[in-house]
Amino acid sequence: MGSAATVSVNGRSYHAPDRPVVFVCIDGSEPEYFERGLAAGTTPALARFQREGVYRLARSVVPSFPFRRVASSRGRNTSRKV
Repeated sequence: MGSAATVSVNGRSYHAPDRPVVFVCIDGSEPEYFERGLAAGTTPALARFQREGVYRLARSVVPSFPFRRVASSRGRNTSRKV
């Protein structure tokens, strides 16, 4: 990448990578969807990440903003309180 830059964050130092890095984060889905796709062979890009790179599951917490309504996917105003 040209320079040996170092970045310090939260008391840790990180060196710039030797080559470009791509980070892919797929949010808002259940891990089982991806597991099934990998098993069925219907997610070739994810299979390649798993085979040739890194494939990890990141656990998270419930969002801190409140969800008050769940909207209908049919476009009608059939929201209900949760």
